[in-house]
Amino acid sequence: MAFLRRRFAEEGIDIGKSNSQVMPVMVNNDAKVLGVAEKIQDRGLFLNPVTYPAVPKHKSRLRISVSAAHSEEELETAVQTIKSVLVQEGICRA
Repeated sequence: MAFLRRRFAEEGIDIGKSNSQVMPVMVNNDAKVLGVAEKIQDRGLFLNPVTYPAVPKHKSRLRISVSAAHSEEELETAVQTIKSVLVQEGICRA
């Protein structure tokens, strides 16, 4: 988990302040969150999109579940996949 948190921070991906194995990837764009999730899922990662009313308006996010069974290589692939889509959608800078 520390590896993934560090890598998200290094890549400029906002994960809020979660300390659990379920991490939010903040999208903060209710109109884009479902499309972002779909594009990431098309690349082989399953993330749960969460939007209003489950979270406040304009605080939409993706939830990623992490376990000790995930290797650093798998987590790095996840970071790069998520970053690529977030950049493509204008949510995160390259």
